[in-house]
Amino acid sequence: YCDALESIKLPDSVTEIGSHAFAGCNALGSIKMSPNLKEIGEYGFAWCRSLESIKLPDGVTKIKECTFYGCNNLKSIELPDSVTEIGKLAFAGIDCKNIKLPKKLKIIDNGAFAQCDSLKGIELPDSVIRLGDYAFEYSSLTSIKLSGSLQSINPRVFYNCSSLKSIELPRNIKIIGDYAFEACFKLENIKILGNVTKIGAGAFRDCRNLKSIKLPKSVKEIGQDAFEEAGLK
Repeated sequence: YCDALESIKLPDSVTEIGSHAFAGCNALGSIKMSPNLKEIGEYGFAWCRSLESIKLPDGVTKIKECTFYGCNNLKSIELPDSVTEIGKLAFAGIDCKNIKLPKKLKIIDNGAFAQCDSLKGIELPDSVIRLGDYAFEYSSLTSIKLSGSLQSINPRVFYNCSSLKSIELPRNIKIIGDYAFEACFKLENIKILGNVTKIGAGAFRDCRNLKSIKLPKSVKEIGQDAFEEAGLK
């Protein structure tokens, strides 16, 4: 680890940053990317605890696994519209309050924004077709707009999002996965617009402020403890 490295400017010739290239550079507070950068390897900037902002150039298509994992002072992110995939745990534990996602984004992988204590709101473009397991668990979301292209809410996606108050599930959602909203203590209102067929085990367990929910006639399966300790009356 380069503990003393505080800033860096990458020359225009750089097109790729390898895995773990700057991982653990605790003093790294600023970096100017090459405009020709196309790829950053896994854990490329993981645990850069002084890094506060990042702007990626157009041409980067994927944020790989754990690229900015544990950058707990990262407050500002600018992603180009060329990005179509955000990998596993890519931004887990960062300090952003709001993030604007690229217009062509298709995949948000497992835990991509998990444990983001400052994240209050986010809007998923309709291009997003997959929201991975525990994608936002333990975040501080109060609101989120889901993509109309999603067909399922995967397991633990919003697990322990204890500040989330309401959510609307788009028409294409068919499955609410296991423990998807467990321990969303402030969740009061959930609107299901489509033909959900399955509600997984523990999906709304411990949603203590959830007073009512209207289930569509399409529901065929409700898993074990799906509404245990919910506030339903």
